[in-house]
Amino acid sequence: MPLIDPLLIDPLKKYKLIAAETIAQTLLYLANHPNHSEAIISSTQIKALSEK
Repeated sequence: MPLIDPLLIDPLKKYKLIAAETIAQTLLYLANHPNHSEAIISSTQIKALSEK
């Protein structure tokens, strides 16, 4: 985790580091559940979807 991540709070939270594994899990989830039609997914949504 970069040293700056803990400093990114509230409006800057969307710029926190996301692990490649988390993004891969989210992409797999979205590929298997095509009812998500959003083109842009926020980092908080990526983290939430990767946990499903």
